[in-house]
Amino acid sequence: MADHLSRLVIESHDTPIDDAFPDKHLIAFTSGQAPWFADFTNYLASGIFPHDLSSHQKKKFIHDINMCFWEEPFLYKLCNDGIYRAASP
Repeated sequence: MADHLSRLVIESHDTPIDDAFPDKHLIAFTSGQAPWFADFTNYLASGIFPHDLSSHQKKKFIHDINMCFWEEPFLYKLCNDGIYRAASP
């Protein structure tokens, strides 16, 4: 590969290097509703419960969160066969 690169013909060395990366963007949800796993990952990463949960929803959330495992940047969920599988797409 180095041999190939050394044989490249470069016409001009006067062109400045473009350090801008136009493909890097801050992505935000515009639909108003986050994916189903967003509350799980936020809780496992920060320890903060989602707001607007009733007492029943909070109990269910705690039960469901015990079936999940967070290893940045992936969320794993315990499946019925006892194996943790990636839950986030």
